Amino acid sequence: MPPIDQMTGDQDVRVHVLGGTVVGGEWVGSEFYDESKHGPRDDADIKVLPVAGKAEAMMEDVDMHVWQRIARLRVTEAKKLLDSADYDPSNLMRIVREVRTILADDASHLVLAAGTDSGAFLMHALAEGIPAELLGDRSLLVAVSQHHASPNRPQSHEGRFYPEDNEAVGNLTDAIYLATHEQMRGKMGLCCGGILHAPRGLHKINTDGKHPFLAKYQDIAVSIGNSPVDQRWQFDLEDRHERLPRKRTDDYLLSLGGVETWTLTSTSNYENLAKAMWGLTHPAIFRRGWASWFPRKKADEFCGMVVQAPGVSNLRHSKSNLEKVSVAAEIGAEAGTPLVIISDPLQTEDGAGSKRAVYGGSLRAVRGRLDRIADGASSLIVDGGDLSRTEATMLMSEAVARARSRKLSGKEVVTYVAGFFERYRHWLETGEEEPSSGTGT
Repeated sequence: MPPIDQMTGDQDVRVHVLGGTVVGGEWVGSEFYDESKHGPRDDADIKVLPVAGKAEAMMEDVDMHVWQRIARLRVTEAKKLLDSADYDPSNLMRIVREVRTILADDASHLVLAAGTDSGAFLMHALAEGIPAELLGDRSLLVAVSQHHASPNRPQSHEGRFYPEDNEAVGNLTDAIYLATHEQMRGKMGLCCGGILHAPRGLHKINTDGKHPFLAKYQDIAVSIGNSPVDQRWQFDLEDRHERLPRKRTDDYLLSLGGVETWTLTSTSNYENLAKAMWGLTHPAIFRRGWASWFPRKKADEFCGMVVQAPGVSNLRHSKSNLEKVSVAAEIGAEAGTPLVIISDPLQTEDGAGSKRAVYGGSLRAVRGRLDRIADGASSLIVDGGDLSRTEATMLMSEAVARARSRKLSGKEVVTYVAGFFERYRHWLETGEEEPSSGTGT
């Protein structure tokens, strides 16, 4: 931690460590990696796991320009540091509760150090689970990193970007600085590689580069040039709703039974979708052999499927293919397990934030045919429109958890989930929460 006399600003910031590569170290088995002991990196089975106490030590390397904005900095850690793979629904709900407690007890801006691979899901959970009233005019930022901080500290940071082996320090520096910026009051964002992303609609891609996230929505800020941290950020000044927390104050819930994704491509046989839905909603067929390994509880039952299908109308137009999708939705509905269809989860808005750049996302072209196939009844498929895969899966998990907490079952769950998705779209468009209507609330 830098000497107190270097902190000459007027902003209080708390860095709370959840885990992830950003505070990770190299391990072989249960030991820190030592080349003299474990051999060359290419031959060693190296894992990068979070290290207790590392974040506080990294503060010594944070850019001096940051301390000129800060009056007090506090570094805390979660009781259990998590690797990205461990961000399951149970832990995401626990993190939301933990962050709510921190915000209620501490008036500081908040920076979370977290895992990269699950960063998109964590950000959505925070954006949906932290009430706007609780956040107030503070900022909440998450810092992640593709690489852990080098044990060899650089000699100087001033006036240049951090080298790759200190990307973690650079991202933490950026997040702490941005947390104090007036443009971030009441907002959330994910900071990585010189980009401050909006919290919703993110997709982590498999890359070793410094920009591992594709973003559906316009980024909040971008780092320009090699100037010091307090001079290089360019902000998009529009108060877009996807950057803001919701106005709800109820508990944040996710389903433990799992939301699965299914992609329809040119090689797909749509009948397999119906077979998969049947198998996942009828556990009796798994009793032979390994079934005893998986004792089932009501709360752990499979809770929904998000189907990604390409194109404006999403689905093949032939009657036989539409029948198979409709059957899959009917099977799921009988079990209280909705089927939601979205288009490409990697789509983004253009640089000006125009939704005209978002391709696909409408079932209108085939909705009438689907309804006729369902004997004139409204099709049981939920239209996910142009939502990203992260948005759709997280919304499905939350909506089903809320429906089941209300003791809804069967097709009632599908109706509730459809209403929940509509309320989310309404909020993105208007920034207002719809009044309680009994469905999707």
